[in-house]
Amino acid sequence: MSVALPKPLTGKRVLLYMILFFGVVMAVNGYMIFVALKHHPGVVTEHNYERGIAYDETLAQAEFQKKLGWATSFSISGDQSEMVYVIRDTDGKVLEGKSVSVRMVRPVQAGYDFEVKLEGASDGRYHAPFKAPLRGAWDAHITVRWDGGVYYDNVPVVLD
Repeated sequence: MSVALPKPLTGKRVLLYMILFFGVVMAVNGYMIFVALKHHPGVVTEHNYERGIAYDETLAQAEFQKKLGWATSFSISGDQSEMVYVIRDTDGKVLEGKSVSVRMVRPVQAGYDFEVKLEGASDGRYHAPFKAPLRGAWDAHITVRWDGGVYYDNVPVVLD
């Protein structure tokens, strides 16, 4: 009866195992990097450095808007063909004569953002036709301009 002895561990064998191990690790990492770069579904933030530097201005703008005391509402019609924005002052009276624009931003996918200029109506509603290129999560960045300043509003929107 003969017993098979294990092969001795030589320097060449250790080198081969190390090359195989690190080769597999590098191949898997390379594949993961390729997939991540090809299919980037991450959140897209534009000008984040500039926005961080302008933080004091952001705080001043927030204080200005708080003093205005406006109540706003933003909606998209059930058939998603029109967007409507209404601004009310502290007494509940609708405000007219403002310039209102809405920048629709898709936070999870670049390349689909668009801007819509809303027209004011006699009843204080600002509205415009609307057609989104994709369903899903959007952010409505609303800018109201007038001689006295600028008002910003952000509203999350989910389109079915």
